[in-house]
Amino acid sequence: MGRSLATVVSLVIVSGACALGAAPLSATPTAATAGPPGCAAVSSTTSPSLAQDGWDWAGEPAGTHLFCSYRAQGASRTYWVYEPPTAAPGQPLVVVLHGCSQQGQDIAYLSGFDAEAAAKGFSVVYPNQAGFTTSGTSFDGNGGYCWNWFLPEDQNRGAGEPALIAGITDTVASSLQSDRSRVFTVGVSAGAGMADVVAADYPDVFAAVGIVAGCEYRGLPCFAEPSVVPPQVSGLLAYRASRAASGASRAHVMPFFVENGDADAVVPVANAPEVVEQWQVTDAYAAHLGTVAKTVPAPFCAHRGPVTASSPVDTAASPPVVATPYDVYYFGLGRSKCNASDSSLGQLWIVHGESHAWPGGPDFDTDPHQYSQPGSDGNPQGNPEGYARVYSNPGGPDITDAMYSFFMAHPCTLREGLCAR
Repeated sequence: MGRSLATVVSLVIVSGACALGAAPLSATPTAATAGPPGCAAVSSTTSPSLAQDGWDWAGEPAGTHLFCSYRAQGASRTYWVYEPPTAAPGQPLVVVLHGCSQQGQDIAYLSGFDAEAAAKGFSVVYPNQAGFTTSGTSFDGNGGYCWNWFLPEDQNRGAGEPALIAGITDTVASSLQSDRSRVFTVGVSAGAGMADVVAADYPDVFAAVGIVAGCEYRGLPCFAEPSVVPPQVSGLLAYRASRAASGASRAHVMPFFVENGDADAVVPVANAPEVVEQWQVTDAYAAHLGTVAKTVPAPFCAHRGPVTASSPVDTAASPPVVATPYDVYYFGLGRSKCNASDSSLGQLWIVHGESHAWPGGPDFDTDPHQYSQPGSDGNPQGNPEGYARVYSNPGGPDITDAMYSFFMAHPCTLREGLCAR
C-alpha cells in the first residue's frame, strides 16, 4: 500500500501533536490456535503478552485473547481479538479503533469493551495502526500511530487503511461466524475519524457507527478547531464513498452514536454536531436512493438532560472521582418516529467539563497499573501517564455500555439497499 511521500508533510502536521506514547507490537504469532488465520493465543506469559505498559491487564475477564496479523495490497497490520467464554456462532462483532499514540490494548483497557463483551456475549477486534515507514517514494503507517483518516489515500473503499480494516473485519467475522447483521465499528479521536470513514466506505460491512471525540468524513482540520467542510458536502461525499464501479451505491441508512466533551481542546465539541449533520445528510441520500431535494439536517427530536449522578462525588475512590453531567440528544430521519430511546436513528452525547477522553474509563490516579511503568512493547518508558490520562474520564457516563445498547437496537440485513430489521 504505497503512498506518495508528497503527502508526508500533511501527515506530520496532523500527527505531530499526537506523537507521544508507545511503539506498536511487532511480534509474529508462533503458535496456531482456533480463530482467524495468522493468530496466536496470548496470555500473561506469551510474547506478545497481555502484560503491556505496566498494567498487565490484571482486570481482564476470562475468555480467549488473540494477537493476529493481516496482510493485503502490499501492507500489513496487526490486531487483537477478544472472545468471551460464551463465544458462539451468530454473536455480534465490534471493531474498536484506538486513538493517536495508542494501540489496540490501550483502547481495550480504557474502554472496558472486553468486560462488556464478556457480560453481553460478543467479540471485539482491535486493529493496530503501524508506525511510519518509507520505501522508495512511498510510505505507510503514521509516526504518531494515528489512523490516517485525513489522507485522501486512506479515505476510499478498496484501498489504504479502510481496506485493511474491512479485510480484518471480514476475516474475523468469517472465522468466528459472527452475525453479519450485527457488525459495528467505533473509534476514539483519530480512530473515530477512521470509524467514520470505514462506515461510509463499507456500509455493507458495518451496521452502525460510534464516534467518540472524532471528525466528520473528510472534515479537516478538526484538530484544535471545527471542520471547515459543510456537512452537506461531507454527507454527500460519504454517501458516494461506497459506490460500486457501476456507480450504484451500497449505502444504507447508517445509525450513528456521537460523543464529545465540551472542554475538549484537541477535538473541540463544535465538531460533534458536524459529525451528526454529516450522517443526517448521508442517511437522507441513502433513504432516497441518492436523490434529496433538501439537505438541511433536522434538529434533534428529543432531549434528555442534563443528567447528573445521584452522588456527584465518588468518595470511595482515592482521590474522589467527580461525576460529570451530560446531555443526550436524539435524532430521527425526516418525519420518522423519534423518541429518547435506543431506537432513534442517532444520538449525540455531550459530557460537560470533559476534555479529550473516553467517558467512564479507568481512574489513573487510583489504578495500580500505571502507564508510567516500563512497558514490554519496545518502549522502555511505557506510555506517558500524563498523556494517557487525557484519554480517560472516570467520572463520565458508561459510554461503552450505552453505545453497545444502541448498537443492539440497530442490526442491519441489507435487502435492495435498505436495512430489513
